Amino acid sequence: MAGRGGKRSTSWKPGQSGNPKGPPKGLTDDIRQAARQYTPEALAALAKALDSKGERVHAASVLLDRAYGKPTQTQQTQQLDRDGNPTDPVPAVVALIDLTDALAGWKAPEK
Repeated sequence: MAGRGGKRSTSWKPGQSGNPKGPPKGLTDDIRQAARQYTPEALAALAKALDSKGERVHAASVLLDRAYGKPTQTQQTQQLDRDGNPTDPVPAVVALIDLTDALAGWKAPEK
């Protein structure tokens, strides 16, 4: 068929969001409130799953995540040099700031 496929005038432009304002404000609160009503059953399923193969654990976990959010996880990283020894990132950051300051006053030569 002619005229099918390819980009259309209704296609999203690069960097354009299909939902720039996000979900309606009250929607997430409504979902959270609805999920919280199942908290006792979800906890009971988790407790029961300790004795079973965990058939309902995923559903209970999803309900709890929706009601209270997923637990936060922190991760600590450390930069190593070529020999595997920890490095101090402060000197590199200071040098980068100094370079940025130096380039801020730089002007390209006129042609």
